Amino acid sequence: MTSGWLARVRRLGRVVVWAVLCWGGAIALAGTMSAFADVLVCFAVAGAADSVSAVCRSTIVQTVTTEEMRGRMSALYIMVVGSGPYLGDAQAGALGSLLSRRVAVFSGGVLSMVGAVLVVVLCPALYRFDSDDYPGPGKGPSRPAGDAPAGAAHGRKGAAADPVEVTD
Repeated sequence: MTSGWLARVRRLGRVVVWAVLCWGGAIALAGTMSAFADVLVCFAVAGAADSVSAVCRSTIVQTVTTEEMRGRMSALYIMVVGSGPYLGDAQAGALGSLLSRRVAVFSGGVLSMVGAVLVVVLCPALYRFDSDDYPGPGKGPSRPAGDAPAGAAHGRKGAAADPVEVTD
């Protein structure tokens, strides 16, 4: 219902990073709250941030993946997105049993924020992702299916992309 504004956003990588930071901050804040209503508000904010992040991540994956690889990438994407919460559950369960539930929730949010910062440092191409580098229907000159802009594999303009051989 509320994701329509994302259609006008070019720098989806930045939105992903900021949405993950917002999610982590809301979760960490929830870990410090004692009133149920306050925790519920924090979780609502986290859920909204997660939805924005999910829409942007899916769009980025579908945009940069060639038609030949789209099915495989979608399957891999689903596996990664599906396994992430289990890692968080393991962290929360282990830390919650050692210290407290509040510490587990708070640290989970903080670790997510640290992870987002690490991704920006280690994979700056995600943060720099610009949808204008990948013209689609009605967004500029078209190119043959499967041709990505130079450097798309590495997120660098003007760099040679690694060739991908697809065999069936």
